[in-house]
Amino acid sequence: MNFLIYLGFIVVSLLTYNFIRDHLSYRKRMRKLNQWSQFHEQLMEWSKEIVDVEVRVNFINHCVHKLINTNVDKALIDLIDGLDIDEQKQKVFNEWGKHIPSLVQEIREKKLVKILE
Repeated sequence: MNFLIYLGFIVVSLLTYNFIRDHLSYRKRMRKLNQWSQFHEQLMEWSKEIVDVEVRVNFINHCVHKLINTNVDKALIDLIDGLDIDEQKQKVFNEWGKHIPSLVQEIREKKLVKILE
């Protein structure tokens, strides 16, 4: 009888542990996905700042092309888990920064903060 109680306790403990672990992993992914969503909203705001129509079209096409080429399977989950918004901003800045005034300002402010620290 005691053996069954111990076995039941172990099973319930393992189920609880797995539930908590999965829940924390889910919350972490949802936070990253929210950051990713906000980043894409920011990309659209930046596209509105680009004055040159041809550059704006190229920028939007570039952003959409990256979204279309992202598979919705395990690769997307890996992408979300490894997401680094600052790195993505730096890539956008390197390629399109001279056309997006607010991004240039944001990068300058970050550099100033690093210098002053």
